[in-house]
Amino acid sequence: MPVPSNEPIIAIRGLSHTYGVGTTGSIHALDGVDLDIFPGEYLAILGHNGSGKSTLARHLNVLLRPTAGEVWVKGLDTRVPENTWTIRRSVGMVFQVPDNQIVASIVEEDVAFGPENLGVPEEELHQRVEWALGAVGLLDLRQREPHRLSAGQKQRVALAGVMAMKPDILVLDEATSMLDPEARREVLAVVHSLNREGLTVVAITHLMDEATDAGRVIVLQAGKIGLEGTPRQVLTRVEEMRKLQLDVPQATELAYLLHQRDPSFPRDLLTVHEVVDAVRQRAPARAFQQGQAAE
Repeated sequence: MPVPSNEPIIAIRGLSHTYGVGTTGSIHALDGVDLDIFPGEYLAILGHNGSGKSTLARHLNVLLRPTAGEVWVKGLDTRVPENTWTIRRSVGMVFQVPDNQIVASIVEEDVAFGPENLGVPEEELHQRVEWALGAVGLLDLRQREPHRLSAGQKQRVALAGVMAMKPDILVLDEATSMLDPEARREVLAVVHSLNREGLTVVAITHLMDEATDAGRVIVLQAGKIGLEGTPRQVLTRVEEMRKLQLDVPQATELAYLLHQRDPSFPRDLLTVHEVVDAVRQRAPARAFQQGQAAE
């Protein structure tokens, strides 16, 4: 994974957003968020329903503008209407339901739709479509009708359509939440591969196991950042995560329960392999203790 630059590619300062400003039914979705996102990093944003995570995502490519505060993308202020087109060329978004992003009747035509509207010359357009379909593993389905594809394949078509526009930042807004485990692995494998090549990724998710592979995690609570750090620093804080109405990875839950029974067992574990290794390391010592007791 590339080492993030010290200069943020996205800078968010005091961001607040209210839906229905001035009405009796107004909803305060974000409340004074400060956040820097750096080139080449993989940031996971967690939060229960209503925490503001999707609202935050939509500010990154000007689907929403701040009620208060600022969002800067590659040095451009999202509040300035003249910057909208340039920012949207830099920030690609993939949403939860791929059918909402598929507009053409043939896969390769759908992937070409975005860059074609950007005015990409025909020769380069073909190269981009070829590259994007190859990146998501769908070259052999380029002439297929999208409605005949599986959900995972459709999501990869949506991802290819975004990637063909060559964004600097990819925002996934619950993009894998409706997929089965195998399709989810396929899509995430593509995203992580692109991230290793330098693409900045911001993943909005409620799936804890996805967040374990991020470089940094933030947790939103009532429109504010409640927790922030590496996956190990955040996801292993079981009591705090529960207070925020969030689960933790299953391996972390198991380590937490084992730690409750035996305080010497490590509680900051994230994966099944880590739990298995911890159990194996303790097995010889426990067997020796039992042998000593038998003597």
